[in-house]
Amino acid sequence: MAIDPVCKMEVEENKAVATSEYKGKKYYFCAVGCKRAFDQNPEKYLAEEGRKYGIMFTPTVVINDRIVAAGEVMSEGELEKAIKKEMEGQS
Repeated sequence: MAIDPVCKMEVEENKAVATSEYKGKKYYFCAVGCKRAFDQNPEKYLAEEGRKYGIMFTPTVVINDRIVAAGEVMSEGELEKAIKKEMEGQS
């Protein structure tokens, strides 16, 4: 079992939606949006991975393989608005 370095979800290697290789290591992702975010700035997420035993984690909301919020904790109402906005953009 691997951990998606962007959203911190557990990902079964053989069921990963996407993968990336960086500095000789393979990373597994639950969504294409997480892979894109990692590919744009892998050091950001690897630095966070190094602090996994602390309390510093970056909350990430991925909807339809697109990151709609990162680095912030959303209230339930804010999350509902983000989902509604994203779903309206898909129609």
